[in-house]
Amino acid sequence: MKKNLFQKVICLILSVATLLGAFGLTASATSSEKRGTNRDTASTLEEMQSLLGVSSYDDYLASYGNPDAVSVPGLPVINVDVTDIKDGNGEVVKDSEICQEAILADQTGWSNFGKDNEAISVYLPSLGSSTWEFNIPTNAASYYYIKFEYYTCLTKESSISSIERKLLINGKAPFDEASYITLDKSWEYTNYTVSEPVDTDKADGVYVRYDYKHNDGDYVKIVENVKGGKSTVTTYTIKSDYIGNSMSPAMEQLSGWNSYYCQDTTGYHQGYFTFYFSAGDHQITLEAEREPVIIKSIQLIPYEPGSNKIPSYSDVKAEYDANPDKYVPGKNDPEGKPIVLAGEFPNFVSDSSVYPTNDNTSPQTYPSISNAQLYNVIGENSYNTLGQWAAYKFSVNASGLYKLSARYLQTALQGMYICRTIKLSGGEYGSAPTVPFVEAYDTQFNYSKEWQSSYLGDSAGNIFEFYFEEGVEYTLYLECSLGSLKDLIQRAEVALNEINECYLRILQLTGSAPDENRDYEFYKVMPDVLRNLLIQAMELMDIKAELEKLCGTSGAHTATLETVAILLDKMGSYDGLDIPANMSNLKSYLGTLGT
Repeated sequence: MKKNLFQKVICLILSVATLLGAFGLTASATSSEKRGTNRDTASTLEEMQSLLGVSSYDDYLASYGNPDAVSVPGLPVINVDVTDIKDGNGEVVKDSEICQEAILADQTGWSNFGKDNEAISVYLPSLGSSTWEFNIPTNAASYYYIKFEYYTCLTKESSISSIERKLLINGKAPFDEASYITLDKSWEYTNYTVSEPVDTDKADGVYVRYDYKHNDGDYVKIVENVKGGKSTVTTYTIKSDYIGNSMSPAMEQLSGWNSYYCQDTTGYHQGYFTFYFSAGDHQITLEAEREPVIIKSIQLIPYEPGSNKIPSYSDVKAEYDANPDKYVPGKNDPEGKPIVLAGEFPNFVSDSSVYPTNDNTSPQTYPSISNAQLYNVIGENSYNTLGQWAAYKFSVNASGLYKLSARYLQTALQGMYICRTIKLSGGEYGSAPTVPFVEAYDTQFNYSKEWQSSYLGDSAGNIFEFYFEEGVEYTLYLECSLGSLKDLIQRAEVALNEINECYLRILQLTGSAPDENRDYEFYKVMPDVLRNLLIQAMELMDIKAELEKLCGTSGAHTATLETVAILLDKMGSYDGLDIPANMSNLKSYLGTLGT
């Protein structure tokens, strides 16, 4: 149900091969993925019925009005009683045999669940659905966020997959992008040990170093935390086999409580979805797609006008400038070196397919030797799908502003860039991963055949600064995203849908095996289809131009767009086709293609 971002960016356009017949695609790693259109993945009559007539999120907002204009300020949070299931197969945890068996079998793994939560939480198995009712009071009709508090449990039904549910409001998907929701799990590498505190005369601070050949061949990251004359050392280890090749560290799924606000899994819409509820009774239904989950609360949080706005970096920078005593430049660690977070040592990852790997294309990549494959990077063959992330814990030794620098190799998208979203937790960023400003959604990594080093910033070249406080443990999340490519991908999807409609119309006349000796006279039978092919040809050329503008260069992918546009132009161009006056410029423009 997911595709590589590289495939998504270009395959949406190259899928016109269904119509034109002869295109292929080679995908590479280091990018992102997204779910396909939900209507396209519906596999049963019930699913299709629930999606019939479902609009897009933009159309949904247009039908109820701008949330900033329509929403009522100052409304209370509406809590849904999750134990009062009106229809379905959810069970209160204390009454669930599956849960009780799992708790008895692994009491340590469930230690953070909380005994008091057994009577107020419900276990939703990997099959079936559950429905809850709630009431919106009179004069409280407004837009609301939908928030779930859930526990990523390990039972006999569990697997390595993400938790997926179909969301229905009053028996129907509210809009296409919200018809499916994905509740993240977290995976932790278990390749670390923590020492007992020992006395030291070192200055307070966090000391980080990397050591290859540790213990006769292992590669380690050593983090020494010194505070008040006591030293605690955390050692992260990537072990080597008998011939010196790195071995993948073990990882385990973490059980724990998480919060989820309904949001876009396709990457097109930033921030959380808002849902409009009129006064009266309503229902929320979760239909299982995969994986069990425990739900403790469902909340409808009123949307406050203006609250969905993530600050821009210029706003954040203005705050820095207005408080120079607090937002001073941060200092390096006590050894005079920058704090280094090696990509191959993430603390947490979004799923079990995110793992470190080897790259020997540069001798500057540490560690690197000619006779063994040492893990020294992450992302070459994994960490390439929309929503996947790798997280790194760190602390600083002086409060202040810090820049983030990255050394990376991006050869997946020739002439283009890939994007990562920066999220932070800890300190003033809060306990949940938070996007600090809107530009952090679109952190770009440009194409080059060589390794690059640069400070993280926006497409205009502005370098981001982040405030970190001494003594606070932070977590940096780098999440695969579409970034500024999302608008072009949306346009490509619309063009693809139009081309598919043309394809179906043509099939109705020719069948799946057209007669080569017959003149079907398309220009007489379906002139509107030919005109639409010309329109989509121009749209693909416009997308090509926008890509070149965004990337500052052209590449094989933009050339493919032009090739497809030329073919569409040839299919739509007939001497006998009546082109309306308002399309004459289009015809002239397309006539220059390929010359």
